[in-house]
Amino acid sequence: MKVTTAKTAGFCFGVERAVGLTQKTLDEGGQVYTWGPPVHNEFVTRDMESRGAVIFDPEDDISRIPE
Repeated sequence: MKVTTAKTAGFCFGVERAVGLTQKTLDEGGQVYTWGPPVHNEFVTRDMESRGAVIFDPEDDISRIPE
């Protein structure tokens, strides 16, 4: 079986931007909190969390997120 990936495969502009900003902030030693995952890709989300991002479940009470 031959699998071909489309030239345009990948994240949409908004997700690309969100992931890029998150990675840049983490690279610079900043803290990132998101209310829900910025991308529905388990590998990317796990990588962000392993680097220090805190991803809250959208069902959580927003008041639990630190200022």
